[in-house]
Amino acid sequence: MRRLLLLAVIAGLTIAATPVMAATTYHTRETGTGFNVYFSDAVFDAEGNFEPGSYFETWVNAAERVAVGDFAYEDAYVCVGHYEFSIDAEHNWTGQSEFSGCGPYDSLTITKKLTSGNVKASIPFQECLTLDPSSDECTEWGDPDTIEVDVTATGSGPLMNYHGTGSGGTAGQYQFTYRGNGSNRDASATGTVMLDGASLTAGATQTSGFLFKTKSGSVDVMHD
Repeated sequence: MRRLLLLAVIAGLTIAATPVMAATTYHTRETGTGFNVYFSDAVFDAEGNFEPGSYFETWVNAAERVAVGDFAYEDAYVCVGHYEFSIDAEHNWTGQSEFSGCGPYDSLTITKKLTSGNVKASIPFQECLTLDPSSDECTEWGDPDTIEVDVTATGSGPLMNYHGTGSGGTAGQYQFTYRGNGSNRDASATGTVMLDGASLTAGATQTSGFLFKTKSGSVDVMHD
């Protein structure tokens, strides 16, 4: 009997000494709207390859993202990229110039059903002075200039809806769950990106892109 009592006391002490891992739970909800569009004057042959020549591509990405909860933030921006390149008869690609810039927009409007969107902005813009031919990445940027952006995305085709969930992490360390849904619609683009009195979208023979809206929620559990 005394042996049984001793074992019971030891077991109780062991249980009492086992540490309880403290955990903190964070809840965040995020919404977002915007559009991504592309302008180019590239010409393709019947097989979809570039015809030899010099071309440009201009991208405009604009979005507003707002998160509320434990990881709250607000992000409203437009980013623009412009790339000029040449293609020879053997389909070799040579970069000629590259510009890039991001900044807050003056206004962004997106219709509820993603039928159209417009962004207006005046943001800093920099030219790449040194382009690494091996990686096609810029290693030196010039002094910032300013571009004026007034671009409209016009929706086309059906409204596509999606939904997704996810989870992961390691028990006792960090774990998360995610749930999101959204919509997007294909779009064409019109408008101007003005640099030193000239539009970087002038002469575009094709445009493409999409409008989007998203909504998501996440739960993050962090253990001390």
